[in-house]
Amino acid sequence: MVEMRRQMNGPDLFDQRAPRVYLYSKKDEVVGDEEVAVHADQAQEKGWVVKKVVFESSPHAEHVREDEGRYWGAVMEAWNGNIGTT
Repeated sequence: MVEMRRQMNGPDLFDQRAPRVYLYSKKDEVVGDEEVAVHADQAQEKGWVVKKVVFESSPHAEHVREDEGRYWGAVMEAWNGNIGTT
């Protein structure tokens, strides 16, 4: 996991022009919310445009069930290149 996290914020895997949306939950038992928040902050410090969307109670990979509008709204905001413009 440590190596994967490092590579994701490195210069070789992803185009830095693509915005990132971090969708995560305080109740995720697979990936801790603090870990995700730190990774997002590190990405932003390295130049990525980042949006963090924190859910309160959804388990891992079920955030859309908690709030479908917030989930898909954030995805579409990134898809349309609007992160940081609203």
